Amino acid sequence: MLDERASRILQALLTEYIRTGQAVSSAELYDRYDFGIKPAMIRAELAELEEDGYLEQAYHSAGRIPTDQAYEWYARESLMAAKPKTLKVPELQRIPSFFAEALGAMAVVHQIAQEYMRKDGLSELVRRVDWGNRQDLAEIISDFEEIDLRLARIEAKLAEEDMLDVFIGEKSPLTRAPNVSVFLADCWDENGERSIVAAIT
Repeated sequence: MLDERASRILQALLTEYIRTGQAVSSAELYDRYDFGIKPAMIRAELAELEEDGYLEQAYHSAGRIPTDQAYEWYARESLMAAKPKTLKVPELQRIPSFFAEALGAMAVVHQIAQEYMRKDGLSELVRRVDWGNRQDLAEIISDFEEIDLRLARIEAKLAEEDMLDVFIGEKSPLTRAPNVSVFLADCWDENGERSIVAAIT
């Protein structure tokens, strides 16, 4: 868990990297953001973030770039801030269609108590992504066919409240396709029943 200052510095570095596509130095962060600390302390924070796996540095005097772990942290923090506390059941059941139409993502929602599961978006995801080869395409189709079984298998591990997780590439417990990201979250309906939502992009 990152403390507040490390979180602010990492978020600033991600913002700058996304904006410029270039490695970001402590001097650039010092010039553009007011963290209330000197450049040497920013360098120390960046070194610690690198040691923790959030950043990498191509060579000693270069700036730093975010790793997949940093993007996962950023997505998790952003999504947690926007995550609704409760949803009405019809809204919950429309989530897969919304993700498919609005984001071109494949999605599934599982209302645990009702044993209701809905998935949508395979065709949108297949159309949107350049799959490169037939094996990648076959894997995403297999993921779609088996996602309900895989989700049911890992639900016991998803027991914590306010769960939200992000997986990039092969880290996902739900997919085998290597070139996708998975957002996994729980939400609650107006009856107090828990559901699991997954989106694959």
